[in-house]
Amino acid sequence: MSKFSSMADSVSESVSTEGFRKRGSRKPVVILILVAIALLAVWFASGKAAMVGGSRWQVVFLTSGQTYFGHVTRSGDTLVLSKVFYLRANEQLQQSTPPTTAFDLVKLGGELHGPEDKMFVPEGAILFWENMRSDSQVVLAIENFLKQNK
Repeated sequence: MSKFSSMADSVSESVSTEGFRKRGSRKPVVILILVAIALLAVWFASGKAAMVGGSRWQVVFLTSGQTYFGHVTRSGDTLVLSKVFYLRANEQLQQSTPPTTAFDLVKLGGELHGPEDKMFVPEGAILFWENMRSDSQVVLAIENFLKQNK
């Protein structure tokens, strides 16, 4: 009986390990890992997508010191800004008061070079960007401008 049990043990051990190697049981594990990676990528992308796009307004601060307002979406490593506005400083000089600086909100597109209303900004040129609240003075000014210029 000991001979039979030791033979049965060696047969079951060789069958289980041989079968594991021969049947390609690694395939399901690899597929499971790939599915997990794909789900993680979709989850991560959807989290980023929730931060940008849609009807929210964002402000983008560039490393050059320029600031732009608009709707942000992503295209790979590029940030795409549409309905673009920026601030232009106008110094008002009066003799009786110290000079003050006023800002005009300018819609992209009326410049000499005639750009379209979309900017493609490489990720390396972005210092940071923020979502703006709906009660922001800039957002209210943009929405007022858009209503008047439909």
